Amino acid sequence: MAELARTIQGSMVISVNDIPEMREAFEGLPLGRIGIRYSFGKDRALFEELIIRNRG
Repeated sequence: MAELARTIQGSMVISVNDIPEMREAFEGLPLGRIGIRYSFGKDRALFEELIIRNRG
């Protein structure tokens, strides 16, 4: 997916968990972070998502 993001002709956006492995895989592409609140039954937790674009 990271290679496709680097070579695709059009615009694209990908959202993945913000973990070191994803940052490494998508290194060199514009990255951003956003907080996402997930619900698991009665529990709610805030997690960070990594937003990857192929254009700045």
